[in-house]
Amino acid sequence: DETVTCTFANEKDANIIVEKQTTPDGSLTVFDFTSSYGSPFTLSDGQQNDSGDLDPGTYSVAESAEAGWTMTGATCSDQSPINAISLQAGETVTCVFNNSENPGQIIIVKETNPDGDTTSFEFDPSWGSNFFLQDNGTPNNSGNLSAGTYSVSELTLPPNWALTSAICSDGSLVSAINLAPGETVTCTFLNTYTPPAVQGCSPGYWKQSQHFDSYPIGVTSSTLMSSLGFENFASKTILQVLSTGGGGLNALGRIIAGAYLNAETIPAFPGDGTTVVAAFNAIYPGTNSDYNTLKD
Repeated sequence: DETVTCTFANEKDANIIVEKQTTPDGSLTVFDFTSSYGSPFTLSDGQQNDSGDLDPGTYSVAESAEAGWTMTGATCSDQSPINAISLQAGETVTCVFNNSENPGQIIIVKETNPDGDTTSFEFDPSWGSNFFLQDNGTPNNSGNLSAGTYSVSELTLPPNWALTSAICSDGSLVSAINLAPGETVTCTFLNTYTPPAVQGCSPGYWKQSQHFDSYPIGVTSSTLMSSLGFENFASKTILQVLSTGGGGLNALGRIIAGAYLNAETIPAFPGDGTTVVAAFNAIYPGTNSDYNTLKD
């Protein structure tokens, strides 16, 4: 006489799907998410996270800020806000988070040694047309660039110039600048100028009478070396020093006298007469080794 009642209870599954979309499409950047219904998770472009079966109720999901990216939209298929997703029995709500990559830029700066030189240097960048830069001039700005790997190089250098260094602010090589979203990388190129070698006239040239008219103004073959500031050769003229044979101090004297005349008469010759005098007086009196080193 027993009556047994069996009750079957059924519930429609409900879940929340979070989807990630990026501009540009296909980015491998990983974005972090938290939710009120489960553990934190990560998504890249095109990926989805399924909450699994949830009871009807109100839930939330949030995306953490990612450097170099801006969230441009976060919409749910049922029009719920992402901080109050109203999930009904049997409902699947899809919430899509859209992020746009912030553009980066590459700045190229030119420096020269000596400072302030007006020589123009041509650059070949992988992101656009060639450009020219001068020391202390306006740097070149690439404008907006997507994240990626870029390169820039100097083309054929002007005569007597060499590339001393090329350093980027993020540690990248100029041949592989790793530009992250929203990053500004500054690459500085330093070029050094080496003056061309200047051929001076030999001591033998300066002691010949037909060349006496090439002497600097105020100096003649009979000018005393001491009057020019040299601490030795007190009683000897330039011509006498140029004409004295032998090694050691005498050999240095011939070279020093010739160097003085070269420095005072040849515009591109390194230094001037004062430089030559100072170089000699700095080592006199000294050893033959000192004299030979300066002579060479």
